[in-house]
Amino acid sequence: MYTISKSYNVSTDDIYAENPFLQTSQLKDGMVISIPKKSGAVVIEENTINYVVQNGDSAYGILEKYNTNLDELLRLNPDLINGLKAGMTLRIPLQQNAKIIKYGQAGKLKRANDNEINLAILLPFDVQNNSQLKNSQAMQFFTGAKLALTHLTKQGKNINVKVIDSKNGLLQDILSTNDFSKTDAVIGPLNTSDVTEVANFFNNSNIAVISPYANDESLNSFNNLLISNPKEEVIADQIIDEIGKNFAGEQVYLLSGRDDVELANYTKKQLEKQLKANVVIVDNPSKIVQPHDKVNNEDYYTPIISVLVGDDETLGKQYLEKLKTFNKDNIKAYGIKAVSVYDVYNPENAKNIDAFREFGFVYSTARLINTRDAEVQNVLKDFKEIYCEFPTRYEQLGYDVTYDIVDRMNNKGDVTNNLSVENTRLASKFAYKKINGNKAYTNDASRIVRLPKK
Repeated sequence: MYTISKSYNVSTDDIYAENPFLQTSQLKDGMVISIPKKSGAVVIEENTINYVVQNGDSAYGILEKYNTNLDELLRLNPDLINGLKAGMTLRIPLQQNAKIIKYGQAGKLKRANDNEINLAILLPFDVQNNSQLKNSQAMQFFTGAKLALTHLTKQGKNINVKVIDSKNGLLQDILSTNDFSKTDAVIGPLNTSDVTEVANFFNNSNIAVISPYANDESLNSFNNLLISNPKEEVIADQIIDEIGKNFAGEQVYLLSGRDDVELANYTKKQLEKQLKANVVIVDNPSKIVQPHDKVNNEDYYTPIISVLVGDDETLGKQYLEKLKTFNKDNIKAYGIKAVSVYDVYNPENAKNIDAFREFGFVYSTARLINTRDAEVQNVLKDFKEIYCEFPTRYEQLGYDVTYDIVDRMNNKGDVTNNLSVENTRLASKFAYKKINGNKAYTNDASRIVRLPKK
């Protein structure tokens, strides 16, 4: 219905009125329907068709067209006894058992400032493909979100939740045919193009749209959009600042895999601009060189700075082994993003962490689970008891984003007045700000871990 209405530039109300049988039957392949010549003559509300009488209309023609009878028409329009006149508005009954889908319009919605928390979760489950549903990113995100909602309700939050499958390619129809009139916030979808469509639909409505993963620059122009996943530049800036505090003119090496070249280029540019540093990007730890001279049997090492940029696990292990070959007093070592060998909370990783401590290692990351924290331990325990596993990356994201957003809401469901406070959840840290004049709110918080020398 929505697609046809847009194709012919008429309203769906016009189509329902022009084809009374559609009021009780869904649109089906092979149906022949009539498209009105002009739009706007009718509005369907309160179970009636409000029709503006046109020149040339007759009572008989109206009864025939709208499949009703004179008694019903007179009951709803007592003034009709004085005759039919152009310009008057007639209330015409819908068909018995009519099921009218009222289509929303982008930019026309407003958040209801009631005493409820109403949340919509909009994810591409694609339930027709059940074989892949369990392991999909959407389902993993929803798994985490469900546990977050369970914890929040136990803490006294009264939340109404609507879960919607955004599917593939049908997003505009889905947005238009669902009732969002009492919605306070929408979490999802996941990719940039879908978030753009949803953000545009709810723009200026005071209904918050939360992008849990997509953080493209193109999203910055939407009001009430919350970008939860901090940009990689935010994570890099933490280490750029750390280097700046201790920089003494050293040669800087940035070790990066192919997936993180763009982030390495950003880091190089900022270090060269802010510190006038000599920065080289390398793709293999063997290319990190610490110059060494021997004078009168004394070893002299040229100080260097090394940074692993990215989360390539293989490169992370190689990086640690290379660091062990350097003179620890003449190297400053850092990491941007996280790999498993950095995990300070994994007891099986103790030897690696001890090795990193020798260099006073510092790294920044968007996600880190403090398994020593009592509250975190309780969350992880519930994940294991309910789902029999440690939460995946997307389950962590689903838990953190959902918990953080609902926890910030007041009892009226308003989240936008409580965004700047910095909160650390299961794995992520959140603090939302409008940056560089952008309309969207961006999470600019990340985790930084320092491993001081013993």
